[in-house]
Amino acid sequence: MRRELLAIASGAVLLLGLLGVSQGTLDIAVLGTIDTLNPFLATTGAERTAVGWIYETLAQVVPGGQEPFLAESWEVFPKESKIVFHLRRGVKWHDGVELTAEDVAFTMNYIREKHLPMWMVMAFVAGAEAVDDYTVAVNLTRFTPMVISLVAPAIPIIPKHIWEKIENPMAYPNTDAAIGTGPFKLVEFAAGRYVRLVNTGFYWRGVPKLNELILHMVTSDTVGVLGFLRGDFDYLNWNISPTLAERITLAPDKYPHVNLYRSPGTSVVTLLPNVRKPPFDDLEFRKAVSLAIDREDMVERLLRGFGQVASFGLMTPRTGKWFNEAAGYPRYDPEEASRILEELGYRDTNGDGVREAPDGSPLSFSLISPSDKTSVEAAALIAHYLSQVGIKVTIEPLSPDAMDLVLKRADFTLALQSMAAFMAVDMYFYYFHSSRGVIKDGQVVGFNRGGFSDPELDEALSGLLMAQGEGKLALCHRVQALLAEKLPRIPLYLPDNLEVYRDDDLVGWAPNPQDGVLSDETLFNLHKREG
Repeated sequence: MRRELLAIASGAVLLLGLLGVSQGTLDIAVLGTIDTLNPFLATTGAERTAVGWIYETLAQVVPGGQEPFLAESWEVFPKESKIVFHLRRGVKWHDGVELTAEDVAFTMNYIREKHLPMWMVMAFVAGAEAVDDYTVAVNLTRFTPMVISLVAPAIPIIPKHIWEKIENPMAYPNTDAAIGTGPFKLVEFAAGRYVRLVNTGFYWRGVPKLNELILHMVTSDTVGVLGFLRGDFDYLNWNISPTLAERITLAPDKYPHVNLYRSPGTSVVTLLPNVRKPPFDDLEFRKAVSLAIDREDMVERLLRGFGQVASFGLMTPRTGKWFNEAAGYPRYDPEEASRILEELGYRDTNGDGVREAPDGSPLSFSLISPSDKTSVEAAALIAHYLSQVGIKVTIEPLSPDAMDLVLKRADFTLALQSMAAFMAVDMYFYYFHSSRGVIKDGQVVGFNRGGFSDPELDEALSGLLMAQGEGKLALCHRVQALLAEKLPRIPLYLPDNLEVYRDDDLVGWAPNPQDGVLSDETLFNLHKREG
C-alpha cells in the first residue's frame, strides 16, 4: 500500500509539472499526534488541522455569520421547518467522482443514525433528502437558524460511495485513503511522524501553485520552534509565545527569513461571575470589580504588549463592521471601585485590609482558573488588584476537565475563562440567553454558565439569531451595548495571534487580519522560490 501511494504521489508530481504547477512543498508543524483522519473522531488540534485540509463544509464562518462554500446558496422555510441548500456544480471528490446532493443528505442522516460525536450539533435536524442532484432539503423538528449558524459550517461532508460501506465509523481511522473535496489529497500517512498531501490539480476554487503539503507532528512547542528556526518547517500551526515574538521583533537580524505576523486575537479572556450568588448578583458590585483591574498592566506583564484590552462587547476587532466600537472599553479606576464598595456597605471595620459585608462576614471568595502558567499568573494579578480595594481572593487552579465540570455544575463564584471572541455572532445567544443558563439535572444546559438572565438582552439575542442582513448587524451592535451596560462577563484582554513563517524556500505569503497567515491569497499564490 505504501508503495502504491508513493507511486500515485509521483504520478501527481509529473502531472502537475506538465500543467505548469510550481514544484513547491509547504512544510507545516502541528502540535501533537494525528491518530485519525476520520472527520467525526478528530479531537486534537493536529487532527482537526489535517481533516480541515481534506474535508469541506456547506458554509464557512466569516465575521458576522456564514458564507456559502460547498453550498452556493440556501433558502429557509420557517413554516415548513425546512432549509434547502443549493450545491455548487462541478465539485469533485479526490477520486474524481462528482459531489452531489446524495452525499450531503447521506452525511447528515449518517451522523444521526450512527450517533457520531457531532450528532448533538444536529439536535433539530429530523433528516435530509436529495431533491435533485444539486438540491438538499434539511427537515427540522422545529425551525431554528442553528442549522445554518452551526451545522452548515461545522459538518464535514463525506462521500456516500465510500462511507456507506463503513458499518462502524467509530472504529474507522480513515488513514489509508481519506477522500474529500479539499485542494490537497492524502497520499501518505506516517503514524506519529507526518501526513503527506498532494495537489489534486482540479480543486473547485482554483488550483494552488504548490505541489504538496506535509503536516509534521511535533511533540512540544519547544521541539516545533527549534525545528522552525533550523528551517525544517515553513510554518508553525500555533501561536508562538509573546517572549519569542518579542525577541524576533527586537532582533530581526538574528532570525533571517523568519517573519512574524501579528493580528487581533480570536479569543477573549474574561472573568465569569456566577450571578446566581451574592455578591455578583449585584451589578454595582460587578462594576466595582471591573474598575479595580489594571488591564493595561496585564497586557504588558502577561503578553509582553502583544495583545489589547478587551471591549465590553467581548468581540474581536477583526470582525470589522460587526465590532461595535461604541460599546466601549473598561477603565482602571481603583478609587471609583472603592467608592462603590463603600456605598454598597462593604467596609474594612477592623483594619486588616479586607472589607466586611454588612453582616460582618469578610469580603472574600475563590477564583477558579485553568492550571496553565499564563492563566495562573493572570489569576494572581486579579487577586492582587482586588486586594488593593479590600477584596480577598483565593486562587484555585483546575485541570481542564475539572474546570469544565465545575462550570457545568455552576459550583463557583468567579472564574477566569477564555472564550471565542464571537467571530460567529450567533454564538452570543448561546452564551448569554437566559435559556442557556438553566440548571437541569444538576448541570447548566448551555454555555451561559454564570446564569445571567435579563429580558431586554434575551429579546435582542432572540432577534439576532433570526435576523439577516442589516437588521442582524444592528442587533449585533445592540447586544454588545447591552453587555457593556449589564456586565454579565467582565472583559480582560485579547491576546494577539502571533504566527511565524519562513520565506527562504517559499514565496507568495499573503497574510491578512481576518484569516491570518494561511489566507486564501497564501493558499493560491505560495510557490517555490526560484534560484
